[in-house]
Amino acid sequence: MQNNTNYTPSKGELFIEDYLANSRIEYIEQFKIIDLKGDTSNYRIADFYLPKLGFYVEYFGMYNNSKKDRERYVFKRDLYIKNRKPTIFIYPEDLGILDYVFHTEVKRLFRYKI
Repeated sequence: MQNNTNYTPSKGELFIEDYLANSRIEYIEQFKIIDLKGDTSNYRIADFYLPKLGFYVEYFGMYNNSKKDRERYVFKRDLYIKNRKPTIFIYPEDLGILDYVFHTEVKRLFRYKI
């Protein structure tokens, strides 16, 4: 399921999508988030939103490409945290152990006090 029909997902996002589908987890791709306090944009696009679980999944696929990419991802991560958007952040090195990372992050997320 996708909000933005002009978007071409990365290989990492396709891998995560496959994982969610095979795990029978309902998701919405490219989910628009508006009204984030402190944002420099009118909206942000989350890679995935899991409506039945009530949280977002962000894949930071270019995190290791450059300092600029890393800073952009750190800003987005901090923005989500500041606005109390429950989110699992996945990095390229996590793809090989995605099942473990996903479950570990879900446990962390639901122990997080809002």
